[in-house]
Amino acid sequence: MMADPSATVRLAKRRPPAYLWAVIFGLTHAQLAWAAVTVVGSAVLSLAVVVAFVVQLRPDHFLREAPPDPRRPVALRALAAMARNVIGLLLVVVGVVLSLPGVPGQGLLTIFVGLLLLDWPGKRRLLLRLVRRPRLRGVIDRLRGRFDRPPLELEAPEESEGA
Repeated sequence: MMADPSATVRLAKRRPPAYLWAVIFGLTHAQLAWAAVTVVGSAVLSLAVVVAFVVQLRPDHFLREAPPDPRRPVALRALAAMARNVIGLLLVVVGVVLSLPGVPGQGLLTIFVGLLLLDWPGKRRLLLRLVRRPRLRGVIDRLRGRFDRPPLELEAPEESEGA
């Protein structure tokens, strides 16, 4: 029995997998390329922002609260606090998105930086619990070490924190 020659032609005309995504989502190849550039660019940008923030932290950031600068006007301090909270909230939301499977980026570190910026009750205790986790602490200290910054100094955990 002879093979159907049209079947061979159909097999030869198969599209690459990227075309399948273009068909499913109705995207052109140029739109797929822009989407890829956007995903990679956002991953690189989020990583750069998180690294810059973690590296610039004072080593004793978790040992004591920084007192407000009395030379700055109260209105300017309030405006700075509002801006810090808005940026922190945006970073937490972006971190949650980056934590989703299939989305490249440093999700947990982005959430951590967002939480550092936000002002809310219990923040210090929660952040200390997070930073004391060996994996996160190791990542933070390695990042700081690459930029010749000393590791973070942490106060000893309280007995009630572990329970």
